[in-house]
Amino acid sequence: MTMLAGVGGAKLRCLVLLPAQGDSAPSGDGIVLRRAVAELSRHADLVRVDLVSASVPRRLLNLLRFNAPPELARYDTARNYELVADALAGGVDVACLLHEGAFFFADMIASRGVGCVLYPHNAHSVISETDRAGFGWLFGAAAKRFERKHRDAPHNRVVCISRTDAAALGGGATPPLAVAPPGAPPPAPLATGAGFQREIALTGSYEWWRKRRHLVRFARQKPSFDAPMLVTDAGAAEQLGCEARHVKASDINWSSGLRVGLITDGFSGGFKLKALEYVALNCAVLSLCDLGLEFAGLPHADEFVIQVRDAHHIRQVLDRFQSADQEALVGRFGAFKAACLQRFDWATCLAPLTQAVLAQAQEPRES
Repeated sequence: MTMLAGVGGAKLRCLVLLPAQGDSAPSGDGIVLRRAVAELSRHADLVRVDLVSASVPRRLLNLLRFNAPPELARYDTARNYELVADALAGGVDVACLLHEGAFFFADMIASRGVGCVLYPHNAHSVISETDRAGFGWLFGAAAKRFERKHRDAPHNRVVCISRTDAAALGGGATPPLAVAPPGAPPPAPLATGAGFQREIALTGSYEWWRKRRHLVRFARQKPSFDAPMLVTDAGAAEQLGCEARHVKASDINWSSGLRVGLITDGFSGGFKLKALEYVALNCAVLSLCDLGLEFAGLPHADEFVIQVRDAHHIRQVLDRFQSADQEALVGRFGAFKAACLQRFDWATCLAPLTQAVLAQAQEPRES
């Protein structure tokens, strides 16, 4: 393990900003935060600031200023500036802002002569541009201004969570922005002789308003697949109707056969960690948004990561898998899964984030 050296040869002190209790959440963001904090703590002493949420009136005021994406309005509050100032007073060598809600404080940190590594979980400009549900597009211009401001600041180094975000935020930058995607969860083995099992898995929660809107829009198609839908969120199961069964993920025998896993998000941006979960659990990925760039170059990725248009298209994919030579189908999926797990190994994935922190710490700066 490489220890990063700070001032005077002491162990590096790295200021880490993240949402309060963010790394204890069961969501995809929570998983990424836990892993990132654990990886950084192997190399540096962390000075942690948990960003608190603003009051409702303050959030509304922040929204009306149109200076950031709406999801970030809760973090721009005087109390968080105080918390960051207190942490800086103790002396740090570098800062790692592990959520885009922490970017409000990058200029303040830079004014103390400390460089920042920015690790956005979502490129909100990409989300706004691809979100066709409701009023999701309204804050697109604010998101672009927010992201460009922090990308172009000389004291910041941006590490993206996906290739899609890096392509959008980089704007043709040379060298391109670094990418530190999430890793895959532990895989479930596929039983010997298993074939395609005509079932659709839908895991995860739908508390975020954008995800919920897209789920509802998909449910309005009244999808029918001649296949049970195994849905781990009770509200989502109720929305999807008669073919949906509310189940616990732990009650599904993921080793019994090859299934399909569904992503109802129609918007791009960030990294759909659910896609890696599906692959690890022996599911081909059917997504209403384009995930091709993240899996490009993996064997058989085009066959097992498919952007679907609607419920009719999903049914066509199910029919194709069911009519395929089962032994050959499972063999191709096995090759794809193995390559996917190798690419999305957590230590490999987070290495660019650690390397960026080291580079920022070694960069000479003036306060």
